[in-house]
Parts: sequence; C-alpha cells; structure tokens
Amino acid sequence: CGFSGGVEKRIDLHWNILHPSSDTDTVTAIWELAKVTSYQNYTLLTMSSTHHFLHSCIHGLRWNRHAPCRWVADAMMVLRSPESTIDWQLINQMARDLQVSVVLYEAFKYLNTTFQAGIPDAVIAGLEAGPASRLERAAFDVHIRNKSNVYGNLLKYTVDYIRYDSPRGLLKKVINYPRYLQICWKSKTLLLLP
Repeated sequence: CGFSGGVEKRIDLHWNILHPSSDTDTVTAIWELAKVTSYQNYTLLTMSSTHHFLHSCIHGLRWNRHAPCRWVADAMMVLRSPESTIDWQLINQMARDLQVSVVLYEAFKYLNTTFQAGIPDAVIAGLEAGPASRLERAAFDVHIRNKSNVYGNLLKYTVDYIRYDSPRGLLKKVINYPRYLQICWKSKTLLLLP
C-alpha cells in the first residue's frame, strides 16, 4: 500500500519484502544481512544493497495501471551508489530459489541496454539459461500484461496462489482458494466476489 504526504513525500509500504513470495526462510535471510542506518533521530534497519536492488527489479516489473517507472530509478540509484556492493552470486541463487529468473533477466537486460547499468553479462546469461519452469514463465507473462479486468486479475491471483501462497496439499489448496480471492479482492464476504 502507499502513503502520500504531498507531491514529494511518498512511502510505498510492502506487506512482504519480495511480494508475492512470503517464504519465511528468505525473509529471515534478508534481515540477517540488513544494515543499521539512521534517519533523523531514529536508528533503523534497511536491507542490503543486493536485496534493495533485487526488490526494485522484482516489484517493478509487475504490471500496474499507473505504469510506474520508479523501479528503474530505484535500481539505478542502488547500482550507482558508492556504498553499494551487489552480490551477484546471491542474486543468481535467489532468482532460482524464488523462481524469478525470467523477471530478473528482463529487468537486467533492460537496465543494461537502456541505462548502461553495468550488470555483468555473465549474470544476465546465467538468468537467461537458468532453470525457469513453465509456471514461472507463465507468471511473468501474466504479470507483465495489461489485463486489469476480473478475468485478468483472477489469472494473476491464481498464479500467485499456486506459486507462493497456497498451503501444502491439494485439498487444502482447493478449500482455501476462495478465502484467498476474498482477501485479494478486499471483499467483505465470499458471496460478494466478482
């Protein structure tokens, strides 16, 4: 969700660090590499440069009716910051673990082609050749297309549910799916689903 305090004050707050994945092992690993920083009189934790960059690219390539390109600015700021050190081996590992090789390949290729980002060619080639499942490729296709209608959203939610949010076991998946859609559509009751 987002908060705004005027034109120049915006916060994009995420429920999950790497939406739609809510894998607790990944989230724990991310916070284990977090850095301490300060803002005004507050001490804060922030993700590592590697995780900020990864988050910008994964989150940025999801279709959005406002077509934000701020992910590019965020990614380039991280890459060009003198304090940034990107762990490309960790990015490749997380791409496989989170099944986001296709997303990162497209994002990295775009950043290198358009903005001369300096992402190593070997990293991009590794993502292109990586083991992307049919479901991962389908998820990328579904999330990149402009299908902001009931059926398009249903397809997006279904792919995310199957990939990330569904419980183990076919029966639990089937039983919990309507409740998942209720949450996604912010419906007060199952009877009011589109």
